[in-house]
Amino acid sequence: MVRARPLRLRTGTLVALLGAGAVLAGCGGDDPSPSASATTTTPTTTQQAPSTTAPSTTIPAPSADELRAERRAFPDLPPLREVPQTATDPADAGDRKVAEQWFDLVRRGQDEKAAGLMADGARFSNFDVLLVKNRAARVAVAGSLPCGATPVSVGGAEGGYVVLTLKLTDKAGEAPCDGAGAPVAVALHVEDGKIDDWVRVQADDAPINRGAPV
Repeated sequence: MVRARPLRLRTGTLVALLGAGAVLAGCGGDDPSPSASATTTTPTTTQQAPSTTAPSTTIPAPSADELRAERRAFPDLPPLREVPQTATDPADAGDRKVAEQWFDLVRRGQDEKAAGLMADGARFSNFDVLLVKNRAARVAVAGSLPCGATPVSVGGAEGGYVVLTLKLTDKAGEAPCDGAGAPVAVALHVEDGKIDDWVRVQADDAPINRGAPV
């Protein structure tokens, strides 16, 4: 079976986001895109033999420098490794509505409207970690996803997060979704009606290393 590629930003949109916001060193990504060289991580020159074991779904521990950069960029948000992976309680009704509406607008290709539901200074962690500084970056985030997604289950979690398991769908105005029907999971935090944290997470039915491209 061919392993599906990770959900990621399209290269051209990532360049636009780099112009509008800041990229952190990779805090626990997988299979980074070529544009990830714009991060502050120093590349290693050590070559390793290819592994024959199945890919791990464990998020690697960030370095001390990555943790410091994360705290500076997102002082009001928990470290990525502390973001809830699964729902444990019902979600707040208002926060759930914002989360579902964001995905609905993206699926309909209404990126400008979706941008209105995300806060300036938000974290967008989809393997690469982005600081979404302004409206241009918020629009670019929505436009970076070439597939839509429909919620299958939605719940709440510690810290006021909304955790959604979704199935990928076609997105209005885009080519047919390569991963249509594949599951993904996302944890969103909503503050004052705006998403200030968007984190791709691991879930039992949507392992973080097996998500289809979006």
